Amino acid sequence: AFLQFSAKMSLQRTWSKFTKMMLPTSWDKTALNRLSWGITVMVLAKWTWDAEQANPKFFQEAPTIFGSPQAKELPKDELEQWNSAIAPKDQQLVWKTEKPVDDRWKRS
Repeated sequence: AFLQFSAKMSLQRTWSKFTKMMLPTSWDKTALNRLSWGITVMVLAKWTWDAEQANPKFFQEAPTIFGSPQAKELPKDELEQWNSAIAPKDQQLVWKTEKPVDDRWKRS
């Protein structure tokens, strides 16, 4: 109950400060500067969000607010194409995973 009351009072205080700042009589240079930076950050965030939804560039997939993202896997053909652009196929190094040795059944 106390946390709800505290959060409600904090929200009221924030709203009160915001409405006082929006009054034309209280517009000083600092308040306008903060307001312009706030608007700039919001527009930039919206612009980036829309661009990422259309064509993911910074993230592996289009970002979502709700739900769990499903990371996409790079196709093997695409990886081979990238590797062949770096070095010819016969010059590429190949690693094979070795089976782990289980020492429990080994006699000493």
